[in-house]
Amino acid sequence: TVNITGDHTSSATCIAGAFIFTGITKVVDGSYVYNLTQTDLATNVSAVTTFTWVRDTTIPATPTITNFADNPHYTNASPLTVNGACVSGDTVTISEGGATLTSALCGGGNTYSLNVAKGVNGTYTLAVYQTDPVSTNSSANRDFTWVYDSVAPTAPTISTPSASPVTSSGVLEISGTCETNATVNLAGDDAQNQICAGGNYSFSVSEAVDGTYNYSLTQTDLASNTSASAAQQWVKDSSALALPTIDTPATEPFR
Repeated sequence: TVNITGDHTSSATCIAGAFIFTGITKVVDGSYVYNLTQTDLATNVSAVTTFTWVRDTTIPATPTITNFADNPHYTNASPLTVNGACVSGDTVTISEGGATLTSALCGGGNTYSLNVAKGVNGTYTLAVYQTDPVSTNSSANRDFTWVYDSVAPTAPTISTPSASPVTSSGVLEISGTCETNATVNLAGDDAQNQICAGGNYSFSVSEAVDGTYNYSLTQTDLASNTSASAAQQWVKDSSALALPTIDTPATEPFR
């Protein structure tokens, strides 16, 4: 007769060298200790075998991402490094469409660092989660999108002015088309930048002194790729012209 005591009490007959206890249930998470002995037909009792059952239905916390907060996250290089906080001893996994891409144990400092490599530019929907090695319970996913883009945008176009202008005005508008959400940078004799909205940009530059002014325009996309430059020159000339002279007739004629 096999006897179980401790956090459950029951007995079973050993049949063909094997025993089984069923119906041992617990509704509260915790550690439960059980003692097993067997008593033969002559009432001799064996030594005790002890084992512990840990019931743990808790779900681990979702890992955090600490090295970037933007979602989608843009880079112009691969692999992507993902750092964050986790539960020491848990396994942290990054997956795509349910398939594991990479995983590692959460370190003693409750942090992880994982690299995800892709060989082709594209948009990738990824998830990071952690799994308790004892209960095998997994946390909820922290979903994020990685946009891998290593292609530089084209240079911004300049539609205004249509040529290198010569003006007497001290203000010039430089405008044109660009890649939406890229940062358009004006450099040279003035420095400004703005986010391209709706595929367009517009800068207003002013100069108080007559002269020749040169500007260059580039744009930098969300993945930090920078375009080639477009050039614009402006000649500001507000000087008054000399009066025309009259050579003929030499004097005012009378008739």
